[in-house]
Amino acid sequence: MLKKTKDTLELIMNDEFFIKNDFKFVGGTALSHIINHRLSEDLDFASLELPRKEIEDMMNKYNAVKLEHDPTIEDYVTNDGEDINDSYMKFMLNGVKVEFFTPPFNLSEISIWEKDKYSYYENSTLKIASLDTIIYMKTMAFWNRKKYRDLFDIHFILSNKHINANDFINNYLENNITYSIDNLYKKIQATTQFYKRPNDEGINTLVKNPKSYEWYRAEIEKYIYEVLLEKLYSYD
Repeated sequence: MLKKTKDTLELIMNDEFFIKNDFKFVGGTALSHIINHRLSEDLDFASLELPRKEIEDMMNKYNAVKLEHDPTIEDYVTNDGEDINDSYMKFMLNGVKVEFFTPPFNLSEISIWEKDKYSYYENSTLKIASLDTIIYMKTMAFWNRKKYRDLFDIHFILSNKHINANDFINNYLENNITYSIDNLYKKIQATTQFYKRPNDEGINTLVKNPKSYEWYRAEIEKYIYEVLLEKLYSYD
């Protein structure tokens, strides 16, 4: 992770907040800490519930600045009868974005979180989710938000065998029963689904000589196609 990110993490990692509340260190920075595959810049902490006042009190203690949400997203959530701050809060602390959120788990996926075999970050009081759980959450992000860095992370995870293609697909399908391998294959092929958004930060500051967004998409498509072929041949 970037030096300023590591310094910020070390500033807050032993705060009593992380002892009193069941938050875990997750996201791309937690992933890069475990597998050392790229630089990372943000800090992500997840829990099944978001104690808003306690989060604000803790971050105020370090003079963090609370960041406003994208108005489009906030309006969408508000129109759905919810307050986005009940599920997602973000701050800027010493030039580092620090996010607290509740994962968008369905009822089946909650068990993944509850059974997570977490450890502690560098002997601190801060829990860090297991690699399996972080990979599953990254898989969710890959299919839902489709950011450049998510594609890079998933390609690295697959190509370096941190998870095989069958498990990558089947773990997701087991917890999202409305999908099938055919749906996912069609989805990753769709240019209306997988394309680099104008507001995507990219990965040029995090990875040396990265490939294009489309290159990573096409490579991941190959992995999914192999799983699809295996399934088709198994019916013969």
